[in-house]
Amino acid sequence: LYIGGTRDVPFGFDFHGDVFKMNASTGAITSYVSVVHPTITITPGFNEVRTMCSAPNGNLYYCTLDTVGSVSSALTINYGQPSGYHYPYYLPYSNTGGGQGSNSCRATMQYLYTTDGQTLDKRDINTGNALTTVTIPGGSANNNSGVAIDTCGNVYVGSQSSVVKYDANLNMITSATTPAAVYDVSIGINGDVLACGNNFAVALAMSACPQIR
Repeated sequence: LYIGGTRDVPFGFDFHGDVFKMNASTGAITSYVSVVHPTITITPGFNEVRTMCSAPNGNLYYCTLDTVGSVSSALTINYGQPSGYHYPYYLPYSNTGGGQGSNSCRATMQYLYTTDGQTLDKRDINTGNALTTVTIPGGSANNNSGVAIDTCGNVYVGSQSSVVKYDANLNMITSATTPAAVYDVSIGINGDVLACGNNFAVALAMSACPQIR
């Protein structure tokens, strides 16, 4: 079991963004690696992992508050670089807390797709470099989330009022309206796309192929 989060460095007000490998039977941490990029652009000492996913190539991909990167299943760092995002600690953004985790990255064998709620980026999976960037219709930075990929290469992302479907090159195909801001997206059965958010959970008919694993 792999978990992205934060580790407090003893004897210092310093919280590192780390990826942890855990024994799923006992809950014990077996190893971990710090994935904080050296050029922190947010509050000094804080840079937690906000979202993480696995890929068919066996690697893990993550975003800290300002970094995109990758580690192997053995927790060897493959790369890390500024993402162009500035994730807050809370989703939706709030100065008073009460937030939640973020589902903001998904990967195929060739590409890594990431979002900050306002933009969706198609990245080179080997470097993290952004290849294509689009603005999500009705999206809002750090106030909506959710991204899923199907086996046909289509990408589904949440906005403030809908789930938007793109092809693998981020050409928009269609969208489906939701009752409120979307926080998470997944693909169900029979071509349904599952979305949940601010006091709702819906199944949307969007002709999806099976979800990529």
